[in-house]
Amino acid sequence: MNVIGHILAEKKISSPGFEPEEYLKLQALIQKKTLGELRAELKEVIKKLTLEYYENDEKLTEYLYQAVDNISVRLKCASENETLRYIL
Repeated sequence: MNVIGHILAEKKISSPGFEPEEYLKLQALIQKKTLGELRAELKEVIKKLTLEYYENDEKLTEYLYQAVDNISVRLKCASENETLRYIL
């Protein structure tokens, strides 16, 4: 989840954690999206991740896609309840 949060926030993966204002920015970004839009964006994030770090491993991409529904719901709920800091 932390890596996905970093990519959504357009923050380097190697950067440690998030500042309070980064959580607020990410929260606003997630709240603006429908669940379907968030799912689509997460699939793009996964695709970028596997392309950049895992030589576009299609099997890994498909495997990670299986978690998209769960992750998108968790991110959406956490943003609505202002608890992103506990899951990222």
